[in-house]
Amino acid sequence: MAIFEVDPSFERWDFVNMAFILCDIQVEGSSMRDRVTFCIKTIHRPHCCATLVRSIFEQCGDKRPLIHVLDDGRPDLRFSKRCPEEARLVDRLVETEYDIGLSAGRNRYGATLSNVPLRDLVDDSGYWKS
Repeated sequence: MAIFEVDPSFERWDFVNMAFILCDIQVEGSSMRDRVTFCIKTIHRPHCCATLVRSIFEQCGDKRPLIHVLDDGRPDLRFSKRCPEEARLVDRLVETEYDIGLSAGRNRYGATLSNVPLRDLVDDSGYWKS
């Protein structure tokens, strides 16, 4: 079950309201999960994002890196609405109230949301293969 919360560390983002969906699928003790986060910025391409999330799971299984998705698209084209099964697989899903732009979505979000040494900023139309 997803939990909705607003992260207080995002006060500097007061120009946009965000809903954080924290998912309870994280596996404790995985070395890859402690070192790598896939930060996926998506807008209006929920099925592309779902393909990428599934490809990460297919390649890594339970030992996969963290997966964070930022979706700043229209409500009717949200990743969580169109692909709920894959949305439940991610560790953190951030949905903004409006389009914050590619640079803000990748740089600000990708640089601040994860605290692991390696962040892989990935396009939502990618397919990951190890």
